[in-house]
Amino acid sequence: MVNLSALPLFVLPLVILIVGINIYFRLRIMRGFRDLHKKGVQLNPADVLSAEAREVLVTEKYPQHKEEIKQLSRHLGLSLKMIAVTVLVMLGIFLFTYFNHS
Repeated sequence: MVNLSALPLFVLPLVILIVGINIYFRLRIMRGFRDLHKKGVQLNPADVLSAEAREVLVTEKYPQHKEEIKQLSRHLGLSLKMIAVTVLVMLGIFLFTYFNHS
């Protein structure tokens, strides 16, 4: 049996860590979009997330910005994964405390 009174000592730092990492990636994404926009690159998130659309975009319109677009795509993908992990962790903690409290 797990001591539920000690659960906040584990949950709070975990949530702060996950939220901090998510904020970091969101700032990187915003900076990437801003930098590419300043260079005249017109992107929307669907083009960056889809591998086929990204390759078409890079080869046809912006071959000189290939690495920056790939890095932005990588950061956007990691941010979406972090959102999914955050939701799953929060759901897991909720279910764990709900079923162990009864």
